Amino acid sequence: MTSRQYRQNTTTRTLLHSSIPALLLSCFLTVSTPTRAAGMAGMHMPRTVNAFEVDELETRGSSDHSVKAGGWIGIELTRVTLSGEIHHNEGDTNDEITLGVQRAISPFWDGGLVLRSTDAKNLPGFRLIGTSWYFIHLDTEFFWDNEADSLLLDLHAEHELPLSRQWMFLSSFELETRLSGDSHRNTEWGFRFVREHPNRFGFYGGVVARKETSEPTTTQLVVGFRYWM
Repeated sequence: MTSRQYRQNTTTRTLLHSSIPALLLSCFLTVSTPTRAAGMAGMHMPRTVNAFEVDELETRGSSDHSVKAGGWIGIELTRVTLSGEIHHNEGDTNDEITLGVQRAISPFWDGGLVLRSTDAKNLPGFRLIGTSWYFIHLDTEFFWDNEADSLLLDLHAEHELPLSRQWMFLSSFELETRLSGDSHRNTEWGFRFVREHPNRFGFYGGVVARKETSEPTTTQLVVGFRYWM
């Protein structure tokens, strides 16, 4: 037995001895009021929880801007999600909206169905989202494009490394590709230094590199803002 385990066992025994009177009193009250205890034990009140996040309000120069935001509402293990993204670059604007229903399939993973609307297309798909080894957050989506008769993969990976109570190093990787059909593929990777504030918002700056199918790799400085609730 190591010294750390010995200290943990000693602390556990101390807490057990100090809580014996409280346990006896709790047992006495439970036995003396069986009807009330049974009624409270049988009560089940589902709790509704929700969240909202502006994950990215970002600029990459004078003509390249993007916004990513989303939220969800859920009861117990099931969530309804809604997210959107707008990207404006040199006069061209691309936007997409994704609606989904997902459910916990393990302590660290959710799976569900999604519907993405983009470029006058509605793409049905499947989503698998969760945390893998080394606390890498993965968001994997598969979509079926009926017009192009092809399967699309949209993969997002992020890793957060805390540097202090307010500073964080965020590394990311994104892949958009067709698993069948043409050889369309876009990849993006980079890092950001994020300074988070207690009021649930933060500022960040960093560098990202992007490689499209037949284009050379471009590197850009990024500055942005994020907010969560």
